[in-house]
Amino acid sequence: MRRMSESARSNSAAQSRFRVQAPNSAPREILVVALDNSCAQLGPMLSGQSWRSATFLNFQDFGASDDPGSAMSWHSFDLVVMVGSVGEDLALAKAIGSKALACGIKLSSLLLRGADTSEQEVSAALLELRPWSRTLAVVDSADTLPATLHALGA
Repeated sequence: MRRMSESARSNSAAQSRFRVQAPNSAPREILVVALDNSCAQLGPMLSGQSWRSATFLNFQDFGASDDPGSAMSWHSFDLVVMVGSVGEDLALAKAIGSKALACGIKLSSLLLRGADTSEQEVSAALLELRPWSRTLAVVDSADTLPATLHALGA
């Protein structure tokens, strides 16, 4: 007697009733924050993309306030994505990370590194972002940023 493979069994009509039949109708509300001047300059590349529900801010929008982004409602976001560059000042990550955690918002980080950055520089930048980030990715090129943000639901 021939046994049905697990793949064939999971694709059977009997098993299909357990699958979700509709796509997620509630897209994420995402706040993307450029942590440094290098990432803030990526604005023109990002603005040319089609986004479902993403808000883009740069480090200058937060100023020196102890309450980053106090003019906006943090509770309207499902995810905060910080984007920083190796070798740049990433100190704002602490304020944004603290605020996101206090509001119960998930936080992800993307770290851009150049071809000439050392492992020590990457490690130092990771130490600034890691305490606040549930997910953290190091990417070699800003060209991958739009696809990464789309994958996160932006």
